[in-house]
Amino acid sequence: MRTLRKVRSHGRATEVIDGTTRYTVWPGEPLESPPEHPALAWPLEAGALDGQSAWLEVRPGGALLADLSGLSVPELGMVLLDVAEGLAELHTHGLHHGAVDERHIVVTNGGRGVLIGAGVQPGTPEGDATAL
Repeated sequence: MRTLRKVRSHGRATEVIDGTTRYTVWPGEPLESPPEHPALAWPLEAGALDGQSAWLEVRPGGALLADLSGLSVPELGMVLLDVAEGLAELHTHGLHHGAVDERHIVVTNGGRGVLIGAGVQPGTPEGDATAL
């Protein structure tokens, strides 16, 4: 059994930590068979939080794009390219993200963009594309 410590809430999600590994806890059910891609955070397991169904996602090391300032145009371009590749992989499998914004993109310590929370919001692939 994991012992998780709450770090903070952001939107519908809760960021928690287990030792040195960060996770995001999302309400509801995870995507049934999400594709594997370096720009997509991976759902780990389903469970419950405060009596409601929830799922745990490994959160890559780094910071939410919303918490960063001072990225250069080339750095931001590379992050958005990663995000676009992750979205393309989701869309290839008939899935969508549903909430592409600065609160759902982690910029890793290596400068890569990783989408968190795929499928937690209603939406369409077209909506994902216009959100970029």
